Amino acid sequence: MDDILSERAQQLFLLSDQERKGFIVKRDMQRMRSEVPLTPEQLESVFDSLDKQGNGYLTIKQFLAGFGEFLSSNAIMARSISGSSEEDAMYVTTPVESSDDDSAENRKEEALNQVLSEIEATGAINSGGLRQLCRRVQREGTPFTVANLESFLRVLVQELRRRQGEMRNLEETIRARDDMHRNQMHRLYEEMDHHISEEKDSIMRKEELKFETARSSLLSELARRDEQIQEVEEQRRETAAHLQELRDREAATKQDNYRLLESKYELESQLEKERKTNYRLQQCIEEIRRDSIWDKRKYMSAGFHLAKSIVLEQQGVTLTTGLSTLSTFPPSKCSEGESFSHSLDSCDQFTSADYEYDEEICGTKQRLASLDSLKSMASSTSSFTSSRWRTPCLKEELDNIQVCSNSLDSAVNDREVVVQFHKRIS
Repeated sequence: MDDILSERAQQLFLLSDQERKGFIVKRDMQRMRSEVPLTPEQLESVFDSLDKQGNGYLTIKQFLAGFGEFLSSNAIMARSISGSSEEDAMYVTTPVESSDDDSAENRKEEALNQVLSEIEATGAINSGGLRQLCRRVQREGTPFTVANLESFLRVLVQELRRRQGEMRNLEETIRARDDMHRNQMHRLYEEMDHHISEEKDSIMRKEELKFETARSSLLSELARRDEQIQEVEEQRRETAAHLQELRDREAATKQDNYRLLESKYELESQLEKERKTNYRLQQCIEEIRRDSIWDKRKYMSAGFHLAKSIVLEQQGVTLTTGLSTLSTFPPSKCSEGESFSHSLDSCDQFTSADYEYDEEICGTKQRLASLDSLKSMASSTSSFTSSRWRTPCLKEELDNIQVCSNSLDSAVNDREVVVQFHKRIS
C-alpha cells in the first residue's frame, strides 16, 4: 500500500514538475486539480503544510515524506486520491453482517481471487505479497477491514486500469509529441537547410560579384599596364633611334672633325707655303721696284740727256759750253749738275752699252714671266680666300699678297712704259 501511495505521489510530483526542475513551487501545485478533488486554495494550504521549512519550494523527498504524513492523517483525502467519487462510496463504513454461511465466504473468496488475478494481469504489483496480505487480513482482521480491503482492491484494479490507460494515452501523447517534435525538427532542419542554402547562394553571388568586380578591375589595370608598357616600348624605340641617330651624328661629327683637322693641317701647310711664296713675292716685288726705280731714273736721265743733246745740237751749242755753265752753279746746284753730268756720261755710254740694255731687257722679261706666275698664284690665292675655311691670319697674308700683286702689276706696267720709251729712243 505504501508503495502504491509512494508511486502515486511520484506521479503527482512529476505532473506538477513538467519542466523537470527537481522541485515544485506553489504555482506548480495547481496542476494537480485534474487528479485530486481539491480547490486551488486547498492545494495552496497543502503546499504550505508540506513546506515546513518555509523555502517556497518542495523537493521530491520533501513532497513524498509530507504527502505520506498528510494521507495518513486524512483518510478521506487518501481515498480521494486512490479512486474516483463513485469508488469513494465503497470506503463508507457499513456494518457487515457476520454469517457463518460458507457459500458467502466462498463467493467472497472467488471475488477476491478474481480481483487479485486482475491485479496480477496488470503486472504492476507483486501478487504473492498481496495475497499474503489479503489472507492475513481475512484471518486477523474484522469484517469491516475485509470489506474495506475488497473495496480497496477493486478501486486499485480500476486505478491500475485507469493508470494503464493514462500511460497508454501518455505514451501515445509522447509518441505524438515526439513525432510532432521530429516533424518540427525536420521542418526546422529543412528551413535551416533552405536558409543556409539561401545564405550560401547569397554569399556565392556576393563573392561572384566581388570576383567579377575585382576581375574587371584587374583586367582594366592589366590593359592600362599594357598600354603603359607599349608607351614605354615606343619611347624606348624612339630613344634607341634617337641614340642611334646621335651616334651616327657623333660618328659623322668625328669624321667631319677628322676631315677638318686634315683640312686644318693642309691649310696650315698651304698657309706656310703661301707665306713663303708671299715672302719670295715681296722680295721679287722689292727687287723689281728697286730695278724699276733705277731703270726709270736711268732712262729718264738718258732721255733727258738725249733730248738736251738734240736741243743743243739744234741751237749749235757745244757740250763744253754747257759744262762751263754748270761750273758757275752754286754748290747745291753743282750736285745736281754732277748728277746730271753723270747722267749725261751714262747717256754717252748708252750707245756703247746697247748690248747690256738688251741683256737687262731679257732679264726683265724673265722677271716679268716670274711675276706673271706669281700673279697667277696670287689670283689662285685670292680665289682661295673665298673659301669658308680661311683664318684671319691667312686672310691677312692673302691680302698682303693681293697688294703685292697690284704693286707688281703697276711695276710691270711702269717697266713696260720704260721699255717702250727706250725702244722709241733707240
